[in-house]
Amino acid sequence: MKIAFLSDPLDTQYAGIHVFCKELLHALDELNTEHDIHVFRAKKKDEFKNLKEVVFPIKKALLVHHRARLFTAVPKYIKKNNFDMVVELAHFGPFGLPETLPQVTYIHDLTPITHQKFHGRASRKMHQILLPKILQKSHLILCNSSQTQDDINSFISGVENKIEVIQLGIGEQYKPSFDANAISTLGISKPFILHVGTLEPRKNIPFLLTAFETLRRDDPGSDFQLVLTGKQGWDFQEIHAAIDKSEYKQDIILTDYVPRNLLPILYTHAQCLVLPSHYEGFGLPVLEAMACGCPCLLSGEGALKEVAGDAAIYFDNLDPTTITAKIRNVLNNQALQLDWRQKSLLHASKYSWKNTALAFIQSLEKLAISS
Repeated sequence: MKIAFLSDPLDTQYAGIHVFCKELLHALDELNTEHDIHVFRAKKKDEFKNLKEVVFPIKKALLVHHRARLFTAVPKYIKKNNFDMVVELAHFGPFGLPETLPQVTYIHDLTPITHQKFHGRASRKMHQILLPKILQKSHLILCNSSQTQDDINSFISGVENKIEVIQLGIGEQYKPSFDANAISTLGISKPFILHVGTLEPRKNIPFLLTAFETLRRDDPGSDFQLVLTGKQGWDFQEIHAAIDKSEYKQDIILTDYVPRNLLPILYTHAQCLVLPSHYEGFGLPVLEAMACGCPCLLSGEGALKEVAGDAAIYFDNLDPTTITAKIRNVLNNQALQLDWRQKSLLHASKYSWKNTALAFIQSLEKLAISS
């Protein structure tokens, strides 16, 4: 088959969807299947051995060109070059394709629909207007978790028979990695609690800041830091305001985005990863941390319990007393911490991007046979 993979997040994002696109496509590249796979992206990188890159540059001077190409240049190219299938890796587009051309969309979460207060007005409106049409026209809807599958079925009826769950994987670089010098260059000088994710309201970071402050205040002898790794997202101002007001702000480290080679080192050196998120469609940092042997404390909201299973510690993200008690146990009990590190490593061994890529290809081939 000649397959078009629409992969803008390779060049336009840094967070979870970017990682998904990059890891999936590289895993497909390593599979070296018989299929003729074309990667549609915004910048030329020549990073694949077997996959072909097709570049559709984004003209920054045109405000909506990022989306507009999906209505114009992209479908025109697809129709002209006789593709057998189109796969959209990040919800949207392209539009204006023949109904007979098999189209696949991958849904990461429906939070602009299910948790609207955590998204800007433009994002909410775009999802409300376009997403029903995208789901209806898709011949196959892939998603990352049973939670996301349930959210799709709650949002729109009549598509349940064309939804499949394909969970994400873990990059091979995620393994225990010790490097004290690298940790020092990030401004980390003490044992630390880690949070990885975009700085945005959905991540519930002020709740984590409150827990951190309570632990430091209640245990005067304790001396540890809180490290927040990730880029600034939508409406991040509340998070920065809470940090500025904290009496322990000198021990709150903002690393911004860190290169992929540094993340395993952060996970390995952390006392624990804490994610108090209000909702996650999947939660890649959980698997990444576990693959490095990092104990995970999670809110359990969205798909987090589905992904982490019994290899993580869960807390109520509305009750600060539960999170502080559980973090304290992990920090102060070395035997308990070691036990959770071992559980994390064992659980993470079940996931790989190769398995994700194989499942992806099998679903596309099954669709081709039935179309």
